[in-house]
Amino acid sequence: MTVSSTATFVFNISQIITMAYRDAGLISIYQTLTTAQQTDGVDKLTRISMASQAKGLFARTVTFQTITLATNDTTYDLSSDTLDAIGPGMYADPSQPDPANSETLVTQVTRERWHENGNKSSSSRPTLYYVDRNTDTVKVVVWPVPSASENLGRIRFQTHRFRADVRDPNATVDYERYWTDYLVAELAAKLALSNSLSLERYQVLKGEAASKLLECKAYSKERPNQQFSIGHRSGWRNR
Repeated sequence: MTVSSTATFVFNISQIITMAYRDAGLISIYQTLTTAQQTDGVDKLTRISMASQAKGLFARTVTFQTITLATNDTTYDLSSDTLDAIGPGMYADPSQPDPANSETLVTQVTRERWHENGNKSSSSRPTLYYVDRNTDTVKVVVWPVPSASENLGRIRFQTHRFRADVRDPNATVDYERYWTDYLVAELAAKLALSNSLSLERYQVLKGEAASKLLECKAYSKERPNQQFSIGHRSGWRNR
């Protein structure tokens, strides 16, 4: 037997929607989707994709963004597809090449911590920032205020981005290929519920989706070496 010479096949959005309708039992393998079914499938898949953003930080959706500082400017927009900034930023002064030879930490703090700072007009190299998520465009607010010496300096952030839209049936989803089973099962469950199929059918599909989601989440995260520390009380504690 000859093994395929390729390993690049990806289902497109229309195929995922069709498989979900078939797994729900709403169409047979001999039927194709109507325009109304396709539209409803796209809408529901969009909801699934949006909801998945809140299920964790995954390697595919975390990226780097760099802002360029300007004198006396404390607030900077991140890209329109940004959900949040994660962890510390790294500052490189204007004299540094890109990539820099030397960078310094810019620690993320809460908005409350920034608010309680009594000297907001202090000018120097930024060492703190908070994320302002009160508008559609996520912003970072840095402190101290960049002075003329920091003009054109750079801060690089790790950011959590939105996955690409799933509105084009001919496009592929912005997920690793092993997410396909989850997307099909979750969409099939939503279709079963909205089409008033039996509760048993819905529960089976929802259970399958939940199981697949756990597997996908586990594999989608970055996997550096981890070290666990366990503490417990004993008679020798505090001695």
